[in-house]
Amino acid sequence: MITTSRRPWIVFLIAALILAGMGSLASAQSTPEMPPGAPPAGTSVSKVAEVANLQKVHADELGVVPVMMYHAFTSDPSLAAEYVKTLDDFRSDLQWLYDHDFHVISVRNLLENRIDVPAGKHPVVLTFDDSLASQFLIDKGPDGTYTPRPASGVGVLESFFARHPDFGHTGFFAVVPNYCFSDSEIDEINAYATCDVKIAWLVAHGYEIGNHTLTHTDLGKSTPDQFAEEVGGTAQWIDERVTGPANMSRTLVLPYGGRPDPKSNQDVFVMLRDGFWYQGQQIILNGVFDVGGGPAYSPSSSAWKAANLPRVNADPSVLDYWFTQFTNGDVILYTSDGNPDTVTVPNPIPDFLENEFDPQVIADSGKQLVRYDTADVREPSASTTTGGASPNADAFVVGAAVITTDDGVRLRSDPSTEGDILATLGQNKNLTIKGGPVEADGFTWWQVTTHRGTTGWIVEDFLANAPS
Repeated sequence: MITTSRRPWIVFLIAALILAGMGSLASAQSTPEMPPGAPPAGTSVSKVAEVANLQKVHADELGVVPVMMYHAFTSDPSLAAEYVKTLDDFRSDLQWLYDHDFHVISVRNLLENRIDVPAGKHPVVLTFDDSLASQFLIDKGPDGTYTPRPASGVGVLESFFARHPDFGHTGFFAVVPNYCFSDSEIDEINAYATCDVKIAWLVAHGYEIGNHTLTHTDLGKSTPDQFAEEVGGTAQWIDERVTGPANMSRTLVLPYGGRPDPKSNQDVFVMLRDGFWYQGQQIILNGVFDVGGGPAYSPSSSAWKAANLPRVNADPSVLDYWFTQFTNGDVILYTSDGNPDTVTVPNPIPDFLENEFDPQVIADSGKQLVRYDTADVREPSASTTTGGASPNADAFVVGAAVITTDDGVRLRSDPSTEGDILATLGQNKNLTIKGGPVEADGFTWWQVTTHRGTTGWIVEDFLANAPS
């Protein structure tokens, strides 16, 4: 069942398009819930297909968006450190993201909430701080053309994008003009003299250029004049070299994560928040990225704040933690419905996203809200069960650690398909058996408690003993 929320005439128009075979995600009014596989009365076949597709891909556009944070690269494993990543590890990161259905988007698309990725994919942003030489080394061919050196960050990116054209093709470089990808000790072609060549190449190949201050200064300790010079001067520097959507001169990445304190450094805090004037030009920032902090909220979430955008530190010890969170269901990822003009939110909302759902926020963004009922296939048809004793009845005991074995598993208030849905759980969610088994409605139910303390009932078919 799909419901939508926007101006009535728009909903009417979209419904008309659906009936004409246009295949929009929007639908008409809600209809009573029916058994799985049975079209609700008065529902067109196209709408039933759309519900099934949203259920299949588990569309949820309130989930988080990882913004990956990279710094220096090296080919020598002995030089790897917290902010120095081996190129082999970088390739592995990209492969992991690709294998787990991520799709690269630009910072601009994130900030403007124009996330246009295929249905079922998770958006991810790739950011690179400091404009260090190891991020982008170049070679000059006999014909005078410049190409990325394979043993550099951009070289790895271009090779990976070429092999995986369905992964997206972009990245955000937070530039420090005083550095600008240069190191004369490497070779002459990568000295500062080719700074503009590198900027132009990146822009021509779909990358974004953002603001990381002139000299990588800690803005948390800066005076108003220093802040204006560092941020305004970099904005002006980018404006002189970059036009079009690649110009992200008003998107700031805070060096060292230094953020001015609203009490002890109030003037600079206000400049960061409200904007300032620099050499006769008004500078208003449209986004501010921190150092670390985890994945970013969805831009359709009520918790979204463009002035406080966290990122995922790509240091292996930190990244392994987040990759595990992304796969075990402890973190709900943004999963696209395939339509950048709609925001799809499942019904019921996963328990730890409930406080982030505000239909007015979505309406104010100009998007159309789409709701759909999550499929009851996570509680299998009674005709497919044998009834009687459960195959796991002896395996589960009170106090045992178990996990969910599928996505979209429903936690209900009572051992019944009529029980209230308390939460919708992801795969590999850690739970503890509190009671059961109970035979009801043709299913075997177990009472469980989540790590957040929510207690309810789950059909046994979607539980397994946790790995020891």
